[in-house]
Amino acid sequence: MKYLFLESNKVLGKNLTYYIDKTGISREKLAKVSVVSRSYISEIEKGKKDPKFSILSKLATAMGISTGELCDNSKYTDGNNVADLDVKYIKSNPKSKIDNEGLNNKGEE
Repeated sequence: MKYLFLESNKVLGKNLTYYIDKTGISREKLAKVSVVSRSYISEIEKGKKDPKFSILSKLATAMGISTGELCDNSKYTDGNNVADLDVKYIKSNPKSKIDNEGLNNKGEE
């Protein structure tokens, strides 16, 4: 279900970049302290990865912020939540495997 998380990954990537810049930690130091590879961090920043919670927790802890702050979508969505953005993407993407009711063509969630 990779397509469902496209917008949320973009928000996460923007937040990661924001907090890296805000805290002043270098990406190399963040990689070393969090034990997450520099290339994986870069892919998260670009919105190309859907990291597990444990990875997000390691990154947030290394920057001295909460995982909630790292995942907060309020700065970039103009009041819409990430789930709403995902639904807009699904409805506008004719190749989506989910129909407008949130079910795939077989009637499964």
